[in-house]
Amino acid sequence: MIDWRISDGNKTIESLRKFHVKAKGMLTRGRQKIFRSFQKNMIALNKLIFFLTCLTLVACQQIPPRTLVYNGNIYTADNTYPKVEAMVLEGENIIFVGPLEDALTLIDPATTETLDLKGRTVIPGFVESHGHFMGMGRMAFLLDLSTAKSFEETLQMVADSAAVRPAGSWIVGRGWHQDKWSDTPELVE
Repeated sequence: MIDWRISDGNKTIESLRKFHVKAKGMLTRGRQKIFRSFQKNMIALNKLIFFLTCLTLVACQQIPPRTLVYNGNIYTADNTYPKVEAMVLEGENIIFVGPLEDALTLIDPATTETLDLKGRTVIPGFVESHGHFMGMGRMAFLLDLSTAKSFEETLQMVADSAAVRPAGSWIVGRGWHQDKWSDTPELVE
């Protein structure tokens, strides 16, 4: 057994408490230092992982091949440059139209496909609407039921149409899709 005899007990206990608090603070500061160091390393690691992920995604992207189209009549439908010497495509997208000299700066001769038009003509894509005018005219007189979400809504649309037509006139509708209705009526046998 150890006998701790100190002349002024109160003073010693107080200094032991101060030492304990100081030691505890040192330990806490040490832990904080370690934690901060760990935190900095984790942030750096996360940044590295993010960078490598981005790099991998960019490297895995398949870059569409470029194609140089030249030596023809290339019409643009742009009044500023209605006809140009060359066009550069990247995949399905036109990325340049203009002088052949400028187009050559955008391509790599080793990897770019070339298309010599040999005087042929290129025009902007025309999308034909393919409207049958008689059919479109008839559609204007039909009740469009394509937006109906239920049988009840279909009946309401017919009732609304009947309210604005002369009595006894025909109401012809089209376009409903009962499989897309939120609820369907019960079958009556």
